[in-house]
Amino acid sequence: MMNGLRSWVAMLLMAIAVQDVMAANAAERVAEEQGVEAWASSAPGAARILSQPPATGLLLIPDSGQTRVMAFDAVTGDLLDENYIPPDPVHLRTPIEILPSPDGDSFLISDQLEDVVRQYDLEGNYLSIFAPASGVDNGILDNMRGMDFDASGNLLVTVGSGGNAHAVAEFDAAGQYLGTRINATSDGLNSPFDILVTEDALLVTGAGTGTGNAQLHRFDTQGSPLGALADIDAFPEQIATTASGGLLVANFSGAQAGIVELDADGNRIAVHAPAGLSRFRGVHELPDGHLLVATDNGVHELDRNGNLVETKISGVSARYITFFNPVSLTSPTVTSPTPVPLLQPAGILLLGIFVGMVARRRGIAK
Repeated sequence: MMNGLRSWVAMLLMAIAVQDVMAANAAERVAEEQGVEAWASSAPGAARILSQPPATGLLLIPDSGQTRVMAFDAVTGDLLDENYIPPDPVHLRTPIEILPSPDGDSFLISDQLEDVVRQYDLEGNYLSIFAPASGVDNGILDNMRGMDFDASGNLLVTVGSGGNAHAVAEFDAAGQYLGTRINATSDGLNSPFDILVTEDALLVTGAGTGTGNAQLHRFDTQGSPLGALADIDAFPEQIATTASGGLLVANFSGAQAGIVELDADGNRIAVHAPAGLSRFRGVHELPDGHLLVATDNGVHELDRNGNLVETKISGVSARYITFFNPVSLTSPTVTSPTPVPLLQPAGILLLGIFVGMVARRRGIAK
């Protein structure tokens, strides 16, 4: 009797523990989908320290907890500047992704809670709202996440709520709203978190509803569905490409939590998930094949065997990773002087004869 009671109590406690874990996971998912930030924002005052970016470029990562953008070395992944764009709680609440503008004159930052794309100059100074150009409009952008430019320079933005919920909104080079490039719920798209524009397709991660319907969707360049490229369990966020032509997806949670690596056809190669890391948001392949990943508690370097190589910074709420090469945008064009043509042998001979004649005449004159 006593043994049976103990077994029953143990089973009850286990069930309660499982329910607590499930409730915690559900709460984390809701917070992530809605852009609720656990980290406290800092006050303005910190300044950029990086004056000479490396010629090999930077990796820029928003820290939504401190409403700033961090800069990392594009080759090693090492932290170079925590405040490449200094903290700006006045204009940012949950910055998700930063992109250099197509003309190279500014940065654009998507903000999940501000519901606009903000524009900053290359020195990190705030300029204005870029999109929608008319200002905040939740019929256009609400609970927005990742974004990308298409081949024409139009900006495509994933939208989670409001009038364009579960769609991808499109803006021209001036930030004017053009409509939706991908219509709401097309191909079953639910809670889109990132878009990657390739030569012949638009790839979009859909976080789904948490019940196993999260997918990496594929659309043609006009936004017509081509079918899901891969099922991902259960909260895919940033998409990145690999040097071999494959794909990397940062998966926040679920059975495949970690960095999901796929081949070009969407077949799963591996899930890179070192012990001790969780809540993956951003990913970028480094030149040596290692992965720089962003989580809700830091930026880390992983090898392709799923091992943690190094934590670059901890205690930050890191988001999507963007490659940026400021040198290619700011280096002045140097005009080489017009070369002076060298005399050919015949010219040298004639010059010698001329000099000799001048010398002889001067001698006769004396």
